Amino acid sequence: MSRNKKLSLAAAVIFVLYSLTGFFVIPYLVQKMLPEKLSDALKRPVTIREARFNPYTLTLSLEDFSVAEKNNTSLFLSFNRLLVNVQMSSLFRLGLVLKEISLDAPVIHITRISETTFNFSDLLGKPEEETPEPPEEQSPAVFPFSISNLQIVNGEIKVDDQVVRKTHTISNLYFSLPFVSSFEKHLEIHTKPGLKFQVNDTKITADVSAKPFADSMETTLDLNVSGIDLSSYMDYLPGDIGFIITKGLLDVQS
Repeated sequence: MSRNKKLSLAAAVIFVLYSLTGFFVIPYLVQKMLPEKLSDALKRPVTIREARFNPYTLTLSLEDFSVAEKNNTSLFLSFNRLLVNVQMSSLFRLGLVLKEISLDAPVIHITRISETTFNFSDLLGKPEEETPEPPEEQSPAVFPFSISNLQIVNGEIKVDDQVVRKTHTISNLYFSLPFVSSFEKHLEIHTKPGLKFQVNDTKITADVSAKPFADSMETTLDLNVSGIDLSSYMDYLPGDIGFIITKGLLDVQS
């Protein structure tokens, strides 16, 4: 067999192995091992209905991810789909370059059990004892990365406050980040994330323009809050303030 034929055969074998590993082996390992590792770490059952990986576009997607409550069958966290697309240029730019990150329909259930205890308190660990602060050191360099088209769509956070016997819902949550980068050539480019959601009947939108990694850290915020029902939050005021609001709405713009 000639040298060219041997090289062609080797290339074909590598191509087939790479394709099989990417399309079948990696999704199998992710779908089997990730829930086990996360379940052990979170002490909560974790499931993933399906994992997919495209080795040619370096795109990983997780479908129907869920984390159950501790010792309970109800859901603590879930989402319909997470997609992450890594650019091959990450290898040449010595940094992480993500073309897209999208999270569809994330849902979080939060329960306030007591004044300082929540259904996720065990995940935070025990508070550490206060220690003297070490002398200030120069901040380490930020790992070079670039993210384009980051989106969170149709998110929801449900809060069951058992202390004051109230339920709050953060719905229609949408977050977009067209571009952010810590590469030196991008430091002066404005990052413009956008956020909008609804807390009960209160609509909130926030648009930011910032240079998070530039020395100036230049930042502007456009915030709009419409229809805060003040009477709903009287129970969260510390102590007796001497009056009660039975009805009232508040709008905020900046």
